[in-house]
Amino acid sequence: MSEALRWYLATLLIGGAGLLPATVLFGSLRSSGVLYARPLAWLLLSLGGWWLGWSGVVPYGRGALLLVLLVLWAASGRLALRRPELLRAVTSRWRLLLVGELAFLVVFGVVGLARAQAPDAAHTEKPMDLMMLMSVHRADVLPPPDPWLSGEAISYYHLGHLGVDAVGQLSGVGPEHGFNLGVALVGAMAAAAVFGLAGDVL
Repeated sequence: MSEALRWYLATLLIGGAGLLPATVLFGSLRSSGVLYARPLAWLLLSLGGWWLGWSGVVPYGRGALLLVLLVLWAASGRLALRRPELLRAVTSRWRLLLVGELAFLVVFGVVGLARAQAPDAAHTEKPMDLMMLMSVHRADVLPPPDPWLSGEAISYYHLGHLGVDAVGQLSGVGPEHGFNLGVALVGAMAAAAVFGLAGDVL
């Protein structure tokens, strides 16, 4: 239970850094894009962490991810100072943010509870996904070592695994719990974004 709470708080911190950038990108929409902030910031955090680990500037891990998150928050602070109308657009949609967060929490809880009934990484591609998540988690440089071919780097898509590990690194939750919490996170982010999209379209 504490792992799920720490995971949620980490996603809240990540999503907060994406509010103003999402408003810049989607400001013409009715929602100003506030419900797309968490997926946007999660993507930027994952790409930034991947680039640092790939370039060798900073070893991949919690320190690199905290650095990227700090840059995202600094960029948001700069936007707030230079374009106060963006901050007003976000604060004026506090009801939408609250309802979107409730939708996120409900789906996060339901999917998390469903995964808790069968938490093992068994069947279909789950063992491979867990193995790749573990490989990303243990890596200092990216792409991470291939768990099948010793001495080689993973040649398979792993940005999604890195995104799950990024939240795990920031929350202090290991892959053994992060695997299932990552599934719940993706479902919850999709639900909140679809809710926002429905309001924008309809």
